[in-house]
Amino acid sequence: MVDMFLVVEQLFDVPPSAFKPAPKVWSSVVRIFPKETDPVLIGRENQFERLVGASFRQKRKTIANNLKNAASELNITDANALLDSSNIDPKRRAETLTIQEWTTLFSNYAA
Repeated sequence: MVDMFLVVEQLFDVPPSAFKPAPKVWSSVVRIFPKETDPVLIGRENQFERLVGASFRQKRKTIANNLKNAASELNITDANALLDSSNIDPKRRAETLTIQEWTTLFSNYAA
């Protein structure tokens, strides 16, 4: 979701010693600013968020299984057909999709 709507730029790292109490990890300072919204999403951001959320619901499952489990919620009649029309292998997991693949999937879903 962040990559779809925002540009995130890492500026610099901050060592644990900069904090009291010191954490066991390094931190980063980032700059975040909005991207131009893809025309496919304008006015339908909530619908896109529901599709993405359902696709990630159980991260160990494939995108096909997650979409099948959320079919009634998302009003999807055939998850495999949706993925096929989007040229997405149903055995993949949601985190492997590119921004372009998400856009294509949403375009086919929202059509």
